[in-house]
Amino acid sequence: MKKLLLSLILSFFSYVGFSQYAVMGEIFYDNTTTGVANLPYTLSVIDNGTVLYSSSGTTAINGSYFDSIFISSPPSQYQLLLTFVDCDTTLDSTFIWTNPGSFYYQMPSAYYCASSTGTGCNVNFTTTVTDDTLVTHVISDTSFSVYWNLPNGATATGSSVTYTLTNYNSSYYACAMVSNTTCTDTICNYFAAGVQPTSIAGSVSINNMPPQNAMVYLIEADSTSAGTILVAVDSTVTTQGSYLFSNVTPGDYYVKATLLSTDADYSNYLPSYYAASAIGLGQLYWSNADVVTATANNTVYASFNLVQGTNAGGPGFIGGLISQGANKTYLEGDPINGALVILLDDNGTPVAYTTSNANGEFEFSNLALGTYTVYTEVTGIPTTPGTVTLTSENNSTDLVRVEINSIFVDTYMDNPSGITEVENTPFKIYPNPVTTELKLIPSKEDINQTATVRIFNINGSLVDQQKLKLNDQNLFDVSNYNQGSYLMTVETPEHSYTLKFVK
Repeated sequence: MKKLLLSLILSFFSYVGFSQYAVMGEIFYDNTTTGVANLPYTLSVIDNGTVLYSSSGTTAINGSYFDSIFISSPPSQYQLLLTFVDCDTTLDSTFIWTNPGSFYYQMPSAYYCASSTGTGCNVNFTTTVTDDTLVTHVISDTSFSVYWNLPNGATATGSSVTYTLTNYNSSYYACAMVSNTTCTDTICNYFAAGVQPTSIAGSVSINNMPPQNAMVYLIEADSTSAGTILVAVDSTVTTQGSYLFSNVTPGDYYVKATLLSTDADYSNYLPSYYAASAIGLGQLYWSNADVVTATANNTVYASFNLVQGTNAGGPGFIGGLISQGANKTYLEGDPINGALVILLDDNGTPVAYTTSNANGEFEFSNLALGTYTVYTEVTGIPTTPGTVTLTSENNSTDLVRVEINSIFVDTYMDNPSGITEVENTPFKIYPNPVTTELKLIPSKEDINQTATVRIFNINGSLVDQQKLKLNDQNLFDVSNYNQGSYLMTVETPEHSYTLKFVK
């Protein structure tokens, strides 16, 4: 039987007008210095399944061979395909993905040619790939002793083996050394597996101009039986407004950007999410953002402008504390550092933003008198905002309280005397802000009560009225509502509640 030792070196040279691809290697009988001559091979350059260039040859003296391909205008990314006939007259091949540039590739000793006599070792194995990375190799004839060399660097014994690939690739090889009382042989096969990575790229702008310094976050949207979980998986600083996330696992993502404190416009533009807007404007809230779907071996682009704040200025002040609510990780009541707080005017227009300090404190100063919405943005969970009205008699408050729980954010006033506060009710509504459908959740005491629900716009006009039986599935279609703030009143035989939401 036969053993083939193959080493492969690929070199890439860039010149004006052409490029050179070179392949060289040596083939020897096992445990000898005698080369195996005249084994034909072909080296091809492939782009999107089309063979652009190819060259064929055979091994030279003592089993050493060299070949090269000269081409012009190479593709930006290509496959090199080496195909050859081994000592068993079996056609073997390997794909190699690469990009232009200096490149070195060493193929491990994978093929063997031994001069041992005997018959019966001409067996092969099958390969099954499940969920892109779970690989199983099987030799159906169990009369052989089998020793496996696997592409993840591991070894194994037995007629079958299963393992998981953890790196990105498209083509792998595995080898099985088989033996019985009369012969030995090594079989090596190539197989396709692995999740092909993708890229997410784009630009972040302020008024269609690149910012000086901005940070972009990549947030993975992972669907589970409990719902969609959003987790920040990567971040990068922009270069002249542009960003790139490479080697991204295919899936659904949100993209969020914020100016760094070193940017001159830091206080004027709010952290924003990518949205597929006709005017290229991002969104303040994750619930209104658009998902970026990354597909294998592809680049997806997501560009957007940050939302601008419009603080007219004045004598007003709004401040408060942000603390931990019910959560399995942190103690209830602990201050939360770095929470993002957004301030909007009575029409839902962004005014300013800030983040809480190490003591959980936040503040907005130099505000015009009027009614404001205090909204704490936590990616992945709904927020119930709070409403504060500043008047000439009461132009300052530091009594806003925000609790961040594991599944929702609640806002209320510690002492609402002199301050309008409409969110401190046992009822909950979410998502808030809302895009298409609003869900009303009553208190336990009000379940199964008959209630009249009215929705008013910011001008006090009635836009919807319903009489219904309260349960945990009361839904309201607001898809046709104009953007802005709304009040919802809920009247039961015993109670009357008012809540606020933003469209």
